[in-house]
Amino acid sequence: MRQPFLIRSGLLSGALIVLFLAGALAACSSGQAGQPGAGSLRTVLTRGKPAVASGSVSPGQPAEFTAYVDNLAGDPVTLVSASLIPIAGHPAGHLAAVAVSQRRGPIGFARGWPPLTPVVPFAGARIGHGRADLVFAMAGARPGTNYMAAGLAILYRYHGHRYTLRAYAASVACVTGASGQAGPACSAAARQAGQATQRLAARS
Repeated sequence: MRQPFLIRSGLLSGALIVLFLAGALAACSSGQAGQPGAGSLRTVLTRGKPAVASGSVSPGQPAEFTAYVDNLAGDPVTLVSASLIPIAGHPAGHLAAVAVSQRRGPIGFARGWPPLTPVVPFAGARIGHGRADLVFAMAGARPGTNYMAAGLAILYRYHGHRYTLRAYAASVACVTGASGQAGPACSAAARQAGQATQRLAARS
């Protein structure tokens, strides 16, 4: 049975959201199991570009992001585990939480966890044919630091075999300093993360 996994549409003020909406969304394969693209799950990009989201958080506060995936097969896949995709030269913080959303909406940034919209636990979730939206939280404790990730590295099962997928979504959590504000460096970090994530996606 097809499962309509959808992501949240609510966004908090002050979040920087850069969406590439110039064309139709396309699915890009990075799954591997003996040979590239052997699995059925794909990352969703827009004209080859990932979405970029960033925003400010207090030290230790989770920053919430979303990555899109697409199951091209008629049979469901089962999610096993996930980790952050690091961006070389920048701290990634830690993956505080990950889940599958049940509402569709724009990719964006929010503060805190759990999300405002319904989610199901990531491990063991079954994704049927079509789009699914993975919500994850990244956190870091050092004030004045911009934590970056290029999305989620996903392990999943399909027809008794395990596969990996990189679901690209440039994500930046700007931990505020004594002023309580992220400052211009957060916008620059978002641009850097977007460019680095696009390069990683192009090599997949």
